[in-house]
Amino acid sequence: MQDINEFLRDKLNSLGGNIYVAPEIPKKKIDNAIKEFDFDADVNSIVAIYDNSLLGNVKDGLLFVGSGFYIKNKDSVKKVDFSQIKKVSLSQEDSIIIMLNNEDFISMPRIVSSKFSASGFVEVINEVISNFDSFEDAHQNVAIENMDEDLKIAYMSIMVRMTLDDDGIIDEKEISELLLLMTRLKLKSESRNKVRASIAYPEEVLAVEDLLKVIETKAPAGQLRNLHISLYKDLVNIHSSSKEKFNDQFRFLNNILPKINITEEDKGIVKQAILNDRAVLDDETTDSEIIENMKKLSMNAAAVGTPLAAIYISGSVMGLSAAGITSGLATLGMGGLLGMSGMVTGIGVIVLLGVGTYHGLRKMTGTDVIAKHEKRRLMLNEIIKQNQEALSLLMNDINGIVTQLNDAIKNNYNNEDNIAKLVGMLKTMSRGGKALGDIKDNVQSQVYKSKCPTILDLAKLNDLTISPSMQQHKVFILEYYYQTTAKKKVKDNEGNESFEAVEVLTLKKEINVDHAEELMQVFDIIGYFNTSDVLSAKTRSGATKLKGVFTSYKEKYDSNEHSESDDSDNLNTDSSSKNNSFEGIEEDRDYKQLENNNSDTLSLQKHNFEASIDEVDEKLPKNQEESSILSKEAKDKIHESAEKTKKSVEKTRSMLKGFFK
Repeated sequence: MQDINEFLRDKLNSLGGNIYVAPEIPKKKIDNAIKEFDFDADVNSIVAIYDNSLLGNVKDGLLFVGSGFYIKNKDSVKKVDFSQIKKVSLSQEDSIIIMLNNEDFISMPRIVSSKFSASGFVEVINEVISNFDSFEDAHQNVAIENMDEDLKIAYMSIMVRMTLDDDGIIDEKEISELLLLMTRLKLKSESRNKVRASIAYPEEVLAVEDLLKVIETKAPAGQLRNLHISLYKDLVNIHSSSKEKFNDQFRFLNNILPKINITEEDKGIVKQAILNDRAVLDDETTDSEIIENMKKLSMNAAAVGTPLAAIYISGSVMGLSAAGITSGLATLGMGGLLGMSGMVTGIGVIVLLGVGTYHGLRKMTGTDVIAKHEKRRLMLNEIIKQNQEALSLLMNDINGIVTQLNDAIKNNYNNEDNIAKLVGMLKTMSRGGKALGDIKDNVQSQVYKSKCPTILDLAKLNDLTISPSMQQHKVFILEYYYQTTAKKKVKDNEGNESFEAVEVLTLKKEINVDHAEELMQVFDIIGYFNTSDVLSAKTRSGATKLKGVFTSYKEKYDSNEHSESDDSDNLNTDSSSKNNSFEGIEEDRDYKQLENNNSDTLSLQKHNFEASIDEVDEKLPKNQEESSILSKEAKDKIHESAEKTKKSVEKTRSMLKGFFK
């Protein structure tokens, strides 16, 4: 039978109006309700809040917990325990009348919202009184890592049974997923030993029905449905890990579905969540796309009544623990989405250095591309941390198996079957270790690649590697890019948008971790994302282009002089020689004539180039307030870079004066 907290979460959503049910209660509503209702119990026990105020500040309304509900009307607050209620009914004026066991009654204030179902409220409360004998407050969302050890062992044993049911073998991908799941659930050493034994001796593991019974018995109040949804998610994910694509149709799962509480709508939300999580490991996924995917998932889950937190109480399939995924969402500005704010640790406490700073310089130097993956990169680093912890625990497991094996051999055990099973388990764990290492390398490669441009700016690369000593870096970089066609959004003169095909150089997907690290370092060496280096390269490139313009004009003038000398023989040899080399006493006259003849063109070029330099200068930081969120070390580095940039700007201005004086 459902727990009272689960029942209320399922039923109260149907009342309509301004009802907010855990875990989708906005933080602001909770904060206001705690203040207005003088609520001093555990905040995690709040099941739902109904806001009956006109201004949405919860000054009037209802607050539900497992043991009853609070009524707030103007300055008065009263709690009604379910155990005190005899019956609830509607008066002729549609007021809600609560009859108590001692024959007293309470008349509830009028509900402001016409969308709120007063009859639905009466029906829910009367059903509670009729069907439940126990009314207890409980946490609305509990991560599995904080649940009973026997429950966690039963949960993992079901996973082991599933992997063996498929083909009788646990391959390296499956064992690595099992090891990562054990790490996320934070099993104790003894519990890990029992799960390990279930891999070696599956015939001794309890039947699935008995394991589900353990989960039901040990589940915290109000968490059984969440556990069933989480169980389904992990079964599908581990099974799919060894397949080439997502698969939620297999024998073991079909056999267990009638025994767990999960709907077709829940299955769809789980599939969407798994695909979203795996997309984080795609090097083309940006922070904004992760946020958008999570928002869509949240809206879809709310629409069909699937508790989103249930999908993540065992962590994320991409490798984050429940605390890690909650923290990851916090860095994305979605901290309260799962209703597990008390678990925020890890990457949630990391200060995101530089986020939202120096947008102008980022756009020009290309670091805006890096910034698009900044928060994703934090999540990837947390995945690596979880993977390293799994590897560490695996080494302890392997040492334990080796000890058992040595004892068996040392004591001359005649049980060759036992020794063979220990050897087999040792091999399985070793394969799992290799698979974990591969996962870690893949994620680490994604971190390195996120610091490289997805689309290479070839013109910038040419500017930065123009010197002979830099050519080797250019060759190395180009090895990891391939030419492809992309769509570019363009506007015509009337502002109409369309797409045109352009050829671009795109970063290759399959780059091993060592080469990805080298690539990242080479981009750093050439200063691809360094403000001062990029501006210096642009300055050199601009100066070269201007000199090219002058040379072209001089050659043109020189050619005109030669034509004149062909028509008349008045010019002497010395003068012709000086004009040919553009040197000597005629240089000033020739340059002045060049400037006069082409004043419009030169003025325009001078104006455009100086304007671009002024634009850079304007976007440089003018005070310390722009970077107040940064650490001292980060500030020093950024301002040092800014000073170098300013010097480059001044140098460019000096060069311009030389060209156009």
